[in-house]
Amino acid sequence: MVAFWSGDPGLAGKMCAEIRQLVPGRRHFVAALGNPEIPGAALVPLLPGSPWSLWRQLRRALRPYRIGLAPVLFTPGPHPVRAAAFLLAPRKILAYNARLERHHLRLGQPVASLLFLAGVPL
Repeated sequence: MVAFWSGDPGLAGKMCAEIRQLVPGRRHFVAALGNPEIPGAALVPLLPGSPWSLWRQLRRALRPYRIGLAPVLFTPGPHPVRAAAFLLAPRKILAYNARLERHHLRLGQPVASLLFLAGVPL
């Protein structure tokens, strides 16, 4: 489990707490710019940069692990950590919106995924 800390810190913290409750038997990592306080998860600190440089940092840090699920907070505005999440695990993205609703982004369900990312309520 690699949660990507992007967007509002309060919402990102709630997202990480929820995913730890949903999947308690797995090791949890949180990839973040800076050093947020995250109980119960190993921090993967990222240095600021482009999505490609973040991807390289993530590959280096997570090389020995297989990513089963990648929760990512989608709030308005671009965030380089979100782009790095797509580069690292494009088929494992569990998208959270500002209401903390979640949707597993799938290429086979483009309409549902695009509607979710556009903010249409579930």
